Amino acid sequence: MHTPTRNSFTGLYRSQGMATDGLNHIGDIDYHNGIIYASLDSTSGYTKPHVALFNASDLSYTGKSFELGGTPANPNKDLASWVAVDAKRGFGYGKQWQDGNTINVYKLSNFSFSHTLTLDKSLDRIQGAKVVGDWLYMASDNDAQLIYRSNLLTGAVEEVLRLPQPPGALEMEGLALRGGANGALDMYVEQVVDPDRSGQSLTNPNLHLALYHYQLAAVPEPATYAMPLAGVGLLAVRRRQRLRAWAAPFRRTVPGPAAGRHRSAARRRRRRPLPTAARPSRHRPAWSAGAAAPTSAAPTACSIWPACRACPATPR
Repeated sequence: MHTPTRNSFTGLYRSQGMATDGLNHIGDIDYHNGIIYASLDSTSGYTKPHVALFNASDLSYTGKSFELGGTPANPNKDLASWVAVDAKRGFGYGKQWQDGNTINVYKLSNFSFSHTLTLDKSLDRIQGAKVVGDWLYMASDNDAQLIYRSNLLTGAVEEVLRLPQPPGALEMEGLALRGGANGALDMYVEQVVDPDRSGQSLTNPNLHLALYHYQLAAVPEPATYAMPLAGVGLLAVRRRQRLRAWAAPFRRTVPGPAAGRHRSAARRRRRRPLPTAARPSRHRPAWSAGAAAPTSAAPTACSIWPACRACPATPR
C-alpha cells in the first residue's frame, strides 16, 4: 500500500511528482476498472482544472493526467470540484462550482471536452457527483445541504434528500453510491462539521467529519418505462382478440356491400310486411291456419268498432 507524505491532504499526488503545476486541491474522486479518477486544481484562482489517474491497488500515479476545458463562457474557472465517470456511455462529467444549469461532458479516454448537458434547474456549489444508471447524483454545499439527482437523458433535476444541519459551520463534501439488495441504493455522504466555527484547521480539536448513510429505494429509470407500458398494451390487445373470438359465433357477419342479396330467405320473410288482412289485432282474434276469414268487415269480437282507428278493419 502506498503511504502518502506527512501532509496527507496533498501527499497523494505530491509524492507522485505532480506538484509542479501548483495543483494543491483535490476534489471528489471516482473509480472505474481499477483506476481512481481524481479532480485536481490550484487554490490560487482555481483556474488549472485537471483529472489525474491513479492505480487503486497502491495509489500509485499512472502517469496520466488531463487538463479540463469548458465552454467559451467558462473555459477553466473552478471546473474541477469533482469528476464523475460514466463508463457505460464512455463519458466523464464535471461542472463549474458557481451557479449554472449545464454539466460539462468529456470523453472518458482523454477527457477532451465533448458537449454540455442542459439542466432544467440551476445548481451551485456542487462538491461531488456519481453516476447510477441514467442518473447523476450530486451533493450541493448550499444552505439547505441538498442531494440532487439529474437525469442524463432529459436534464430533469430532482431533490433527493437534505442532510441534517448540526450547530456550527458546515461543508458538504463528496458522496459515494453502490447497489444494494432488491435494487436499492446505498448512499454515503460526507459533511465537515466545525461546531465552534473556529475554522477548518487540522489543529482545531472540535473539527470532525460526519458520514451519513442512506438507503434509497429502487426507482425505475425512464428507459425501462417503455417495457411495462408495452406489456400493458399487449395485454389489452390480447384481451380484445379473445373477446372477438368469443363473440364470433353470435355475430352476424355481413361480407361486403352486396350482403343484402345473400341474406337467408327466412330473414327476408321476417322483414316482409304482412298483408293487412293477415295482421293480428288486439281487437280481433286471429283465426287459425286453414280457417275461413270472416266475410263481414266488422270483427264480431270488437266492442268499440268502428271508432278504433288502430283496427285494420276500420273503414278509412
